[in-house]
Amino acid sequence: MRISTQLAFIAIPALLVAAACTSEPETKPCPTNPGCANELKIKVQGGDTNISGTVTTGDKTFTIKCNGATSDADNVVCSTGSITLKDPARAEKVNIKLTAGNGDAYGADVPVTFTDTYPNGENCPGACYTAEASVTLVAQPNAVKPEAAPAAPAGGGAIKVAPQ
Repeated sequence: MRISTQLAFIAIPALLVAAACTSEPETKPCPTNPGCANELKIKVQGGDTNISGTVTTGDKTFTIKCNGATSDADNVVCSTGSITLKDPARAEKVNIKLTAGNGDAYGADVPVTFTDTYPNGENCPGACYTAEASVTLVAQPNAVKPEAAPAAPAGGGAIKVAPQ
């Protein structure tokens, strides 16, 4: 009887270990916060920090009014050297028309590739998509640039206009 009791103390833990090794892996619940956003980031070179225009992604058009690092739209984030659009429509081409305060501009269709990301894992909800485009604003031959006010004549006084 003594040997069978000793075998029982050895056999029972061994069976428990074997059962644990053959069980299914524990599944973890999915987080409720996706932790990402659908975005299109446009890197902008050239021009100045006052940029305006439109960007069209699919059937969605964004109005761009960047004054330095600020924007007057909730779905447009301006920063030095880039513009980020929140929740753009997925498209293979993006129409970008931008003009800087100094007259430099860009206008063309730009091919983009949206990439899916899964911050919570591919088996959990919360997939987001992002894309990036780069544009260079260049001087336009017919652009009207702001002119400086005429200087006052030496010695002060009024500016005289010659009669015609």
